[in-house]
Amino acid sequence: FVRDQRLGWKLQPHLSYDLLDDATQQRVPYFTTGADGLRTTRDGKAAHSAPALILLGDSFVQGY
Repeated sequence: FVRDQRLGWKLQPHLSYDLLDDATQQRVPYFTTGADGLRTTRDGKAAHSAPALILLGDSFVQGY
């Protein structure tokens, strides 16, 4: 996370976060952020194959 004057904090821009699979010991993509610090797909493009949906909330909405 990085400081943000308006929000207090936000996700770091250009972040690629992976998890380690206990069974296979391989890295599994968890999430990626774009230049604005918002979550995006691995290739940096927004997925537009489905209707847009906005989720507002705290850390539960983010996936923790």
